[in-house]
Amino acid sequence: SIISKDQFKQLATTFLTLDISKQNQQQLYTETIFHDLSTASYTMNYKASQPSSLVKSMDILLDEQTKLAKRVFIVSERQSADSSIMERHSWTTNKQFQITRTVETAKGRINETTTVYWIRK
Repeated sequence: SIISKDQFKQLATTFLTLDISKQNQQQLYTETIFHDLSTASYTMNYKASQPSSLVKSMDILLDEQTKLAKRVFIVSERQSADSSIMERHSWTTNKQFQITRTVETAKGRINETTTVYWIRK
């Protein structure tokens, strides 16, 4: 179904809340960079060094020619009352983003996926 700009902004904002580039966040992550020939990208990987960090990992694929971001993958996990919530965020530049949420409680597991595609005009 078609969503409004406000709905798009609300969903897309979740990516910004997971920003680990802030000065006080950088020391909490280990950075690895490698040239991935299979995707024609430079991959920047960030892994949390603290188990309590909200963002567990982040991968940013940069186009090897333009050095612009092609894809971003973020894995986050948090506890909320009686549940464990894991989210996988994926952003493909100029195409789509997807948020997959897994909520685990004593009663079981619930999976929910939201995918937003857009058409460039």
